[in-house]
Amino acid sequence: MRYRVLQCASGTCKAFIGDKCGWRQKVLTCEKNELSDIYQHGRHLTDVASPRKPKLTRKMKAYAEPLISLRMKPNRIYNNVLDHFGHKEGESSVLRQVQTFIGHFRRSALNETDFVDDTVKLVKRTQFTVDMQDGAAFTFGYATNADGSSAIGEGLDDDPTIVGISTPYMTKMLRYAASYVFHIDTTYKLDLSGYPVLVVGVSDCSRSFHPVELFVMSQQTGDLIGNALHSLFDMYKAITGEFPTIRYCMGDGDMAQFNAIVEITSSKHPDNGPLLYLMCFFHVVKKVQDGGSVAGFQAPLSNALFKRFYRVYSQG
Repeated sequence: MRYRVLQCASGTCKAFIGDKCGWRQKVLTCEKNELSDIYQHGRHLTDVASPRKPKLTRKMKAYAEPLISLRMKPNRIYNNVLDHFGHKEGESSVLRQVQTFIGHFRRSALNETDFVDDTVKLVKRTQFTVDMQDGAAFTFGYATNADGSSAIGEGLDDDPTIVGISTPYMTKMLRYAASYVFHIDTTYKLDLSGYPVLVVGVSDCSRSFHPVELFVMSQQTGDLIGNALHSLFDMYKAITGEFPTIRYCMGDGDMAQFNAIVEITSSKHPDNGPLLYLMCFFHVVKKVQDGGSVAGFQAPLSNALFKRFYRVYSQG
């Protein structure tokens, strides 16, 4: 048996100066059958109801959910809710309530969370299975504990974090790497934690980029990039039954990427043939600019080199 003792918290009763409301209530609840007995004592100082508190109703929440999915700012969502349902002084929801609901909806429905425990649950819930639909998202690339649970790491040097994200349909796009350009690059602006995000895809002749996988990694090292590519090739084989053929690879000037892609193509697919590694245009210009500054190139020579690069790039 558990019990709760309640006392009056009415704002109208508190308005009576010099007197205290004598209303009390006791609730006894059986822990076995969850049945409760309620006992009440005393009366309120006034029968006038307290002013209604601002409330975010279910209809308001249902109206706000699509706006949250569109990544609108909390203040804009709040104004849209007020415009749609009207504003009532003292009764309409306040911005703080809308912000709280936005955080809850993003975490529970959109899986937007920065808590490690939530991330582990999400990874476990989205593991790859052979019967997945082509458009279903899955995670891979991480280690597993002895009991089979996910071990995404702590983001440290001796315990790095790596999680790959894709769908079966996106993974199958890797088959076009045999005819077009396998593209790999790293960006640092896709997550709030500053973790590098390794983007893998295929670029075609029309300069369109077709994403294959995304890897969230705690560090940009050759070992982690190699592990990511190994898991990508293994996942492609699990879905299609064969390893991909990589003829051309475009990346940046990072040696870790170059060493990783050369090692993975030679070890996973010995019959792949020679790999032609292409450097991204931006990194070519950056390397030439840095090298020209060190070598002391004069402005006319540097300008001629850059014009040549731009001409080759525009005609390629």
